[in-house]
Amino acid sequence: MNSPVSDIASEPYAPAVSVLNADIPRRHVDFDLKESPVQLEYKDNPFMTLFMGSLSALFPAGETFFVESVRHFRDQITDPSLLKDAQAFIGQEALHSQQHDLLNHFYSRNGIDVKTLEARAESVFNLLRRVSTWKMQLAITTCSEHFTFLFAERLLSDPSLQEKMLAPQVKQVWLWHVLEETEHKAVAFDVYKAAGGSNAMRILLMPIVSLLFVGMLVVFQNKLLRQDKHKLSFKQKLAGFNYFIGPKGLFMKIAPQYFAFFKPSFHPNEHDTVALVAKWRERLFGADGEALSCLKKVV
Repeated sequence: MNSPVSDIASEPYAPAVSVLNADIPRRHVDFDLKESPVQLEYKDNPFMTLFMGSLSALFPAGETFFVESVRHFRDQITDPSLLKDAQAFIGQEALHSQQHDLLNHFYSRNGIDVKTLEARAESVFNLLRRVSTWKMQLAITTCSEHFTFLFAERLLSDPSLQEKMLAPQVKQVWLWHVLEETEHKAVAFDVYKAAGGSNAMRILLMPIVSLLFVGMLVVFQNKLLRQDKHKLSFKQKLAGFNYFIGPKGLFMKIAPQYFAFFKPSFHPNEHDTVALVAKWRERLFGADGEALSCLKKVV
């Protein structure tokens, strides 16, 4: 079923050339998420401890949705490089879904009831499947990937965020995930354009996807905050909200890149992250990498 939304820019599409496009590895990993309780507290910020759980609850269902949308259009890809990237995207995202399901079990065993939230996220993505066409689902994936990349880049770029993650095994899961989100930030976009996706559809869907994404996080965070064992003081809650929506908060920092998505000429690779990816590949999986012991195989 074709979208009734007309395209803003009708020129033929060719994927942007990037040194990342030829090298998106699929890393088979096995993180040490044991049964024994550990300190999950985000240093001096219990609000963020719960937020990371809320965010993780979205990924098993969300990443599966993204994989399905790209896989559906795989046979329409004629460019060999893009086809290789699409295969790598599918591999990376499938592993993200799997590892976050394990992480959510880990959170739940340690007092953060993430598995209940994961089921709610699954219901939302099932609803999206029922009410949208395949092309719309791929557009939703394109929007979601941009939104996710913005958070990923902040985590990779801000040492203060990394230093406050106190549980080493949880920290490794998150840093591996956001590295790979940065590696494949342009793939869903390129597949969408190669499949004839319009600029108009992705631009019109972005506010809807953003509201849905943020709305789910607000609902999930509120549910966790209401649990007796996680009651935070007003000051702690205020500090948490200020981190996201304050004058110098996260959303203000990512706003320029977020709104760049609405340009008809936008492409994810116009924001250069080559050096950032190289740095974190070496730091996590280099000869003395922090997560090298968790790496089982690279495809």
